[in-house]
Amino acid sequence: MIEYRFSWKPTLLMLALTIFMLFLPSTFNPKIYPNTERVPVKIIKTDESSIKITGMIQQGEQT
Repeated sequence: MIEYRFSWKPTLLMLALTIFMLFLPSTFNPKIYPNTERVPVKIIKTDESSIKITGMIQQGEQT
């Protein structure tokens, strides 16, 4: 029979690493362009004629 006495150590290590990374400051800058604002919008219409559907994958452009 295989003994799993030490199998909790990698799990504990990854849990500690995840908790540590949660407290690191983010370097993500939400403003891509200077002097811009985030405002709520309502999308009225989209043109999806160039979307190619191959099974579960959809790719193309949406205007």
